[in-house]
Amino acid sequence: MNRLPCERLLLNSNNCRTCGPEIQILHSACDKALIDAIKILKVEIIIGIGGYAEKRAQLVVQSSKLPVKVLCLPHPSPRAVNNKNWSEKATQKLSEFGLLECFTA
Repeated sequence: MNRLPCERLLLNSNNCRTCGPEIQILHSACDKALIDAIKILKVEIIIGIGGYAEKRAQLVVQSSKLPVKVLCLPHPSPRAVNNKNWSEKATQKLSEFGLLECFTA
C-alpha cells in the first residue's frame, strides 16, 4: 500500500482512501496558495519541515521562477531513525542557517 507523506490519510465521502487524481488537485491548490503567499508576503526563505515539504516547496519555487531559498529541517516524527532531541537538532540547524534569531524572542 502506498502511503502519503507525514502519515496523512485523506478519505472521500465513502471513507475510502483518496490517492489518485484528487491528490494532484490538492497539490495544485496548495502550490497556488504557496505561490500567492510567497508573492504577497515577499518571502525570501522557506523552511520545509521534512523532505516532502522541502521537495514540494522546491517544485513551486523552481516552476514559478521565484527568487526564494528553500531549506529543510528534519521532520520531528517520533518514528524517524535517530530523531531524538529534535528540538536541539532543529535549533542547531536554524543556527547553521543563520536564522535562529528569527525564532527567538
